Formats: sequence, C-alpha cells, structure tokens
Amino acid sequence: MQNFTWTRSPWDDADPLFPVDWISDWMHGGHRHGRARATALDQVHRRLSPAGVITTALIGGHRVDSESHNDLWYATGDAPNWYAEAAGQHDEDWIRTTLSNFWANPDYKPPAQGPCLYSAGETVVLDAAGIGYRSALVLFRLQGPADLLLNALMQQRAAWWVVLMLTGLLRGERYRQKWQQITGLLVDGAQSPWRTAADQPVNPQEVTRSLAQAATAWVARVAHTFEVATVCVFLPDPDDEYVFCLAAHGSDRFAYDADLVHKPSIDGVHFGLTGSWATSGTARGAPRVRTIDTREDLHRHYRDLGYDPQQTQDNQHFQRAQQFVHPEVAAIAAKGPWLVSAQQLPDDLSPTARNLVVRLAGRSIDEVWATSAERHRTSHDRRARMGMVSARLHTDVLRLFREGLGRWRDGLRQSLLRELSAGEDLDGICQSIASWCSARGVSLWTHTEGSLTLRAWSRPQGRPVLSFDVANPVDARELRLLHAPLYPSAHQIGEDGFLGWDHWRIHTAHPAENTATLPILQGGRTVGVLRIEGALSLFAGVIPRNGDHGALNSHRPTATPRHLRPALEEVAQLLALVLTPAQVAQNQDWDRFMTRVRRHHISHSDARRHLEALHQQAPSRGQAAEQIGIHRNTFRRHLVELRTHLGDDLPW
Repeated sequence: MQNFTWTRSPWDDADPLFPVDWISDWMHGGHRHGRARATALDQVHRRLSPAGVITTALIGGHRVDSESHNDLWYATGDAPNWYAEAAGQHDEDWIRTTLSNFWANPDYKPPAQGPCLYSAGETVVLDAAGIGYRSALVLFRLQGPADLLLNALMQQRAAWWVVLMLTGLLRGERYRQKWQQITGLLVDGAQSPWRTAADQPVNPQEVTRSLAQAATAWVARVAHTFEVATVCVFLPDPDDEYVFCLAAHGSDRFAYDADLVHKPSIDGVHFGLTGSWATSGTARGAPRVRTIDTREDLHRHYRDLGYDPQQTQDNQHFQRAQQFVHPEVAAIAAKGPWLVSAQQLPDDLSPTARNLVVRLAGRSIDEVWATSAERHRTSHDRRARMGMVSARLHTDVLRLFREGLGRWRDGLRQSLLRELSAGEDLDGICQSIASWCSARGVSLWTHTEGSLTLRAWSRPQGRPVLSFDVANPVDARELRLLHAPLYPSAHQIGEDGFLGWDHWRIHTAHPAENTATLPILQGGRTVGVLRIEGALSLFAGVIPRNGDHGALNSHRPTATPRHLRPALEEVAQLLALVLTPAQVAQNQDWDRFMTRVRRHHISHSDARRHLEALHQQAPSRGQAAEQIGIHRNTFRRHLVELRTHLGDDLPW
C-alpha cells in the first residue's frame, strides 16, 4: 500500500499567471454534462501530457452520460457509488487500486478550505473538497515519479491554472448535483392525497381536485425558489376540448380552448399561446424548454400563430390570460420574461400525445438586488434549472394521477361486486355506477328477439315501460350497437337511432350531450346494453365556479370522456354475471303481442281487437308509439309487418 503525501498549496505565494482567453472558453461549458465536460477533460490531459501525464481520471459520485466521447465509466469497487471518466490511457485496475489506497490512508482528512494535492509513487491526487465535504477527485498517472508533475505545478506559475480549472470543473458537477437535490426538495416526496382507505376517491373529479391542491403547493415553492411572479401547470383534457390550468401560484385557475375538436363554444374561453404549446407535438423524453424575454418576442410568437399584429400590440389576446393574474404581481408578470416547458403526456392521459406545460412568468426579485437587464434575461443556467424542475413536476403529476385514477377504478369495481353479491336491485346498481362515474344517467337494457327493453335506470322516479327495436336499425352509424361499444360525439348522434331517441329524452329531461352504449355479452351473445350519458369532464371542478371560466366547473364533453371508457367496459363485463337469460326473458305486452302475431299464435279477430283498443287511447301513430313505449319509426315498421299478417284494414 502506498502512502500519499500532502503538498503545500500554490496559492501561498504570489498570484499565478493564467492563460485567460483559453480558460474563459474552457470554463464557458466545462461544467455541463455530456460533450462539453468530456472535451474539457481531454483538453486538460493534452496540456499536461508534456509533463509526463499518461492518464487523467475524473472521479465523481454521479454517473454523467457522454454521447460523443468514447468515455469508459468504471465502478470503483470499494466505493461502488463513485464513477471514473478517463482521458488518455484507460486502466480500470489502476483507478480502482489508487482509490482503495487513497481511502485507506490513515492520515487522510478532507480539506476544509480549498483543493489539496497528494502524491504517492507515480500518482498524483487532486482532492477538490472544501467547506467540510468532498465533491470529487482527479487522478493523474505519470510515466515517472509524481515529482515531475508536482514540480511543474508548483514551480512554473503558468501551469497553476490546472488546479483551478479542474477544481472549477468538479465544483460545476457538484453544483449540478446540488440542483438535483433542490429539485427533489421542491417537488419530490409529496404526500399522496390517498394515504388511507378512508381517502378513497369516489369519482374522477375528486382525483383531479386533490391533485390540484398538491400541485399548487409544489408550484408555490418553485415560485419562491426562482423568484418568479406566476407559475402555472397546464394539462389538456384527454378529450382534446380544453387546456386546463391544474395548479397556479400568483394566478387564478383558468382554461384555454384547445381548438382541436368540434364543440359548442363557451363564453370567455379562447385559444392562446400556452394552449398551442400544450396541443403541439413533442418527442417523448426530456421537456422542450422555450424562453421569451421581451414583449416584442411575445407578440412575434402570437403573430406566428396567425393573430393580427395590431391586436397583439393592443393586448387583446394576451389579456385573456393576464386577467387571471393576481393584482399584486400583475405588472411584474406582464413584463416577462416567460419560460415555458412542454413534455409529452402518456397515452392513458392523452391518447393524441399532447403535452403537460409548465409556465413561469415575470421576475419578482427586487430592483435593489438585480438590474433591469438581469430581471428580463433568462440565462442558459437558469433555463436548465427550470427545465429540471418542470421535468420533475411532470413526473410527479403523472404519478399521482395514475395512483388516484387507479384507486377510483378499484373502488368502483369493489363497490359493484359488493352490491351484486348482496343481491341489490339493478336500479340501485345503476345509481351507484352513475355516482362513481359522475354521470347524469345510467340505464340497463335487456335484449330479446331484436328489441331493447328498459330493465333498470338510475333516476329516482318510477321506471317507464320502454322498448326499442334494433332488428332493423334506422341510423346506420349504430350498426355496432349490439357488438361493440359506441362513443360518438354529440353532433354525430341522430334522432332516428337509439342514442338520440327523442322519446327517451322526454323521460330523462336532458339532451344527449355525451352518450355511450356498451353491449353486455354472455355466452357469445348480447343479452343487454349498458347506456351512460352526461358524464362530467375529468377536470370538472378544477376551475373556480365564480370565475370568468366558471362554466367549465361542470363541463360535460361532447363525447363520453376517455378516462371512463376502460372502467365502463369492465362494468359491462361484471353486469353480465347477473344478467341471466331468465331475467332477459321478461317481455312487455307489445313485444308479446308482436311475437304471437309473427308465430300465428293469435287469431286475426283478436289481433284487430287489440289494435282497435290501442287506437282508442292513441288515435295517431306518434301517440300510439308513445303509449306502448317504442320509437315511432319502430312502430311504423311494425305496422308494415302487421299489414302483411292481418291485411290492410288497420286502425291507422
């Protein structure tokens, strides 16, 4: 084992002479990870080669990927959390042996003031520790005794820059690691809102509201750390209708129009620059960070989106977001700069690959501590730090979203199984499904001989007698009604089909704003249909009810929300367990009458008397269809069929 000897610091004598220009270029990017750092290490090694240095190894406590250099990273054995990056000859055994001997030196003490040099045999160790902690080491391997390098460093004043530069390189690495720790303190380790069974979310909107509260605490810490006026986190809803502000500091929550799908407009909700970043395409991976330093740059971005330049100068489009900023920071936020990061969402939260956007606006630091130029400029280092925090926000928001929605789905499944095993009536089960899914109505229909008959529903009033003939569907878009789930948008629903049945709307008293049907399959055949309508958006409840965008507080998308669809398909599978053929066989009076006519089990005179009795109660075809609870077009087809069996002398 070699003993390392401490060497006096070169700073004890007169000030050294530095190659200023070369050092300036070297330090400009030397502390960054990747190519710049690897290149800097290689340049230092080449400068030291004339002094007999054959290997220069940078030892750090964090692996830094290098994309351009063929750098070899060595696990250091006794210190497995340390890694070495080498320039010159790569010798893993020498690195491991040198480190083991250095740590085993009984006289070693981490330097408290500045960098120290240690030597032993053909090895020199630069310990860049300071202020009580060790950041990293640099190992030099020489062809001869270590005195050659030490003499070059201690006697030739122009070579003292080596210690300063390598120390700066390691300090930069330590600075980067410190920022990773700060980022973790800002947004990591957040307590889950669902820590116990009592915290079970009972609908998806509760998941979003709980997450919004946690994210608001995160962005408040980010705003204070970076000294910015406002920080907002934006997510597009999975249905691509709006971009919602999930969390905000220094601003109220609001929303943008995503401008992607056909839907009725909501007053006050418009398309904007941040909304365009949330709906634009980005590659998966690290966030894409953009900076806008001045108002002129902001107007240029709006002009690129197609806005009229005069309107952007008059603040008409910018004020739509600015109006939600709190008055005490509104003037600061309006001056900028703005930093926006966009990172792609996973398929379960955005099937069309939209982005989570974090926006930081305005420098809140007092003028005493910073000049106007400093407050309105975003440096590369500041941009990198903010991008790191944005990436961590993205990770934690997704983590809690998945956890909360998973707990909600588990609760829905367990509640449904519990009610089914307890023999609850199907009306109560429909009410439970509607509550868990935040839907206006859920109904269960049985399917027999080409007809759908209302079996149960979630409304509190008595269930009407309703039947719909699907043997010959009127609306061609509903051909898959009995074979696959249907999730059409509101403008795709026609009145001649089951989804837009006007007679059904009379009983439910609300429009078909979003309606879905899921077939219930048993033994390979359809025994029923689950119908759900009027489900709330995933982000309903996030926007303040009394704000300018309060209409979105109870927003119902034009199509069944995407976050519900996997859960509804599982619900349909569970309902198939209890919807037995014995229950399906319950036909209504009109269905039994038509069945007897088709099978010639009723005489012509009895059939005519039945129709005449119905005609006395309902003189017109529409009234008759409403009386027996079927669609008017279905009743018209039945009349054509009855004329074939009974002749033309029908009451209508």
